[in-house]
Amino acid sequence: MEEEFLNAFGEFIKLRVRKQIKTPQARYTKLGKIPKQPPTYNTYASGKLYRSVDYRVIDGLIYLFMEDYGIDYVFNDLLDEQAGSWPGQGRFYPDRRRPEEKQNKSALLDALMKWIVNKKIPTTNVKGMAFAVRKNMFKAGWAGIPLFTPQVNRDIFGEAERLLGLPEYEGFVINDILDRFTLLSKSSAQFNLGLDL
Repeated sequence: MEEEFLNAFGEFIKLRVRKQIKTPQARYTKLGKIPKQPPTYNTYASGKLYRSVDYRVIDGLIYLFMEDYGIDYVFNDLLDEQAGSWPGQGRFYPDRRRPEEKQNKSALLDALMKWIVNKKIPTTNVKGMAFAVRKNMFKAGWAGIPLFTPQVNRDIFGEAERLLGLPEYEGFVINDILDRFTLLSKSSAQFNLGLDL
């Protein structure tokens, strides 16, 4: 009976986190509260992060998993430090390497071009847009966005209450159940979520 409850609750949390990944939110640069463009941003591009969200019940605990980059760079409420990325720390240095030292292809530009296509960002020049995005990343960076917003927390709490109201789960205690919820990255690093319920 406990295992059934944890599986039902884990499935709901997984689906709610996936829904949040597709929910547009404001995103800002690392230079303070300067909005990134477009003004609303969802974290669903290729769908890799979305599809990586899953859960398992192990020894009476619910473990939620997702790709490492979701924890390290995208969502700012999963680590003690602020997520996001700012590779240039406000500076963009021109490439001063000699021509023979340069590579023919840039993995970052290739990834950015794929991202632009996946996000369906309107442009007639994908490569030019990728160069502009890379330059902006180095100059302004981007801050992480919250995953467990007050609305997500309310939804999770509401589902726990709904499940606990079912006759088959009578006697469970909400705090006991929420203490059993942990997020893991795909590399098995563990993070405390600190759900504010």
